[in-house]
Amino acid sequence: MNPNMKFQHPRDPVQVSTECGEVLSTDSSTVTEVFSQRVGLPDSNGKRELAVSSDTLQTQAIWYKTTAGKEIQVKLDGDEIPLRPGHKITMFMGTTDHGHRAVPLAVMNHSMGQLYFVSDSLLNELGALPPRLMRLSLICIALLITFTLVWNPFAAFIAAAGYVFFRFLMHTREIKEFNRSLTLFLQNLSRSLPSVG
Repeated sequence: MNPNMKFQHPRDPVQVSTECGEVLSTDSSTVTEVFSQRVGLPDSNGKRELAVSSDTLQTQAIWYKTTAGKEIQVKLDGDEIPLRPGHKITMFMGTTDHGHRAVPLAVMNHSMGQLYFVSDSLLNELGALPPRLMRLSLICIALLITFTLVWNPFAAFIAAAGYVFFRFLMHTREIKEFNRSLTLFLQNLSRSLPSVG
């Protein structure tokens, strides 16, 4: 891997590395999890309505051989990326300073001339509030609730709910901005890649 580029994130810089290779094989799998729970108020017999929901996760495993001859498997969550054996690719991996492992960010398929973005693995890692900010938020909420409960419990609830909603909006805006900036960064980076033949 070529650890040669850093993407600046306000909280945690992302080290971006690239590795060129040739696809050996791909395999896809889909897992569907079904959940059920009782909801609503009990009826006259004491029973509640049963709600059923499901969640589907698609995973794609890609085996590729690097230009150095090393065979690597990468598992990608999300939509399947169109790849066939023999396609020349560049894998973009990202890691943060506190990250334990590199996560796939994008795959450039040189054979098709397309850049495909992978799941939000890195966004999920960066998306969590940093521990200091989380502790500060919890302390602020606890103080706000404690002081307000003495005088007005309803005001305490409204103030705490407003604060949590405000933090949620700020956090959502930060993630959208990060995603947009990272996408532009990777697009520019893919244009500067040498042609792979």
